[in-house]
Amino acid sequence: MIIRKNKLKIINLRKLTQFSYLLCRNALIKNNWNINKSIIYLRKLESNKKENNSKLIYKVFYSEVNKEKNLGYIIGLKAKTEEVTKNKILLKFLKKILKLCLNYHYKTINDIYENDLIKNELLDKNIMFNDKIIINKLVCIKSNYVYNYNHFNNKIISLIGFKIKKNNKLIKRIIKYISLDIISKNSLFKNNYDILKLNYFYKTNKNIDPLLLKRIRINLKKYIYYLKYINISNYYIIN
Repeated sequence: MIIRKNKLKIINLRKLTQFSYLLCRNALIKNNWNINKSIIYLRKLESNKKENNSKLIYKVFYSEVNKEKNLGYIIGLKAKTEEVTKNKILLKFLKKILKLCLNYHYKTINDIYENDLIKNELLDKNIMFNDKIIINKLVCIKSNYVYNYNHFNNKIISLIGFKIKKNNKLIKRIIKYISLDIISKNSLFKNNYDILKLNYFYKTNKNIDPLLLKRIRINLKKYIYYLKYINISNYYIIN
């Protein structure tokens, strides 16, 4: 009876951690068959593994803004295998971290790692996917209005801050498509923080793309009128 009970514990620990049967068995033996202590033991085992971070070539990003639309974050992870970066569980984890960033206004990656719950969950993900996963990017923008965009399996991301003097649905639509346009024309801007150049680009008539106006569904005259209310204060793109 005891042997069967212990075997079920090994199987349960394998499901929780994705470690091999033998490692789970050894962890349970060393921790007197206590599952919670065994999980902590395996976490430490995983965290002590030395890994060359230069081998982590696959990336996944996600962006989110707060309800007030005046604060936005981009967070990025790196892993060894592409399949891991496409996993929905990992994306859900990214969204969880972003909510903490928005709630507590984290400024650096170290702020995230100082949260024990996130640090332990990150180790769990390393165990679950049998892969080395690290947080490698954290970008924050605070402005009067922040727009974000996630696209193409979260490989193309934009986060843009605007100084808006007027709250209007049409302005928000213009902002949305300017954001998409920046991604498509990203090669035009050698420096992601060349804000004056970017504002000039969208406020000069000869540079306005007719396709952009078509997508916004307004005419040139109306577009020029509303541009006076929009001024890009900062932007960040991962392409």
